[in-house]
Amino acid sequence: MTPSLVISTAIKVMFIWFAINLSVSKGERYGIGYLGPYNYTPRAGLFGAIDIAGAVTLAVAEINNSSTLLPNDQLEFHYRDTKCDAKSSLGATVALVNQFDVIAFIGPACSPGCQSAGLLASEWNLPMISYVSTSPAMSDHKIYNTFARTNGPLSQQADAFYAIMKNFGWQHFSLICNYVENRFIWTKLCELIIEKARESNSQVTFATARDYDLITATEEDIELLLTELNQNSR
Repeated sequence: MTPSLVISTAIKVMFIWFAINLSVSKGERYGIGYLGPYNYTPRAGLFGAIDIAGAVTLAVAEINNSSTLLPNDQLEFHYRDTKCDAKSSLGATVALVNQFDVIAFIGPACSPGCQSAGLLASEWNLPMISYVSTSPAMSDHKIYNTFARTNGPLSQQADAFYAIMKNFGWQHFSLICNYVENRFIWTKLCELIIEKARESNSQVTFATARDYDLITATEEDIELLLTELNQNSR
């Protein structure tokens, strides 16, 4: 499944969830706030609005054209750029409510924005679903009681990695850690996986870690890299 299809499916599920949980149809229009960085940045990864806004449009259109989901109502989405920082996320969240009276939020895409905007959403009792946030702080549902996410904390992702290793009986693994682009989420996850492998009670062996720029690498470079890693893994 391609990244764009994964994102499109996830956003569609979010909007359907909102649609199902709205009040009885009254022939009204409901606004959904979409919060995310506009353009690609190293910290935002591949989740900038310029990359996935089409998926949001598609999801809204599919729900609005459905004869069973909100048959008499219409959903519409309104976007504000969060720039992947806490201050801009606060301003964007306030603007969406003041200007469009939105009833729910998709995003923000980055954890700093989620931590600030999530407090506002909780105070206003408005649902907020992030499609990227990995901060452990967002798991505190006493504070962020209207917040949910499709991507769990990084610590849980590291645990899931080892659960897969155990399930298949794999004893050795290698990692490709792309530090070149400084993508915070993935470099941090690499570090957590390596740290866990070095724990005294770990039953698996960390074989190899390679820092590799997959953006500029040729097919031959990648083939050589995978051959090297294959000799050390499992």
